[in-house]
Amino acid sequence: MKDQRKLTNQQLADLAGIPVGTINRIMAGQTDNPSFQTVCDIVMVLDGSLDELVGITGKRGQRSAPPVSVLLCLY
Repeated sequence: MKDQRKLTNQQLADLAGIPVGTINRIMAGQTDNPSFQTVCDIVMVLDGSLDELVGITGKRGQRSAPPVSVLLCLY
């Protein structure tokens, strides 16, 4: 999602109201379990949805991709 919007980590941090250090750690895979609120803030800035992030297509919760592969794309 981040690559589609062509945002730098600093721009994403500014728009989401999250410290750039936090964004850097998440994007580098150094944060094992970011807070739900942090993930929500990032997804909202990227005009995405949590369903999209974890690969839910909208038809009765069917997944279009394993959640891990979708999360790795965010990093």
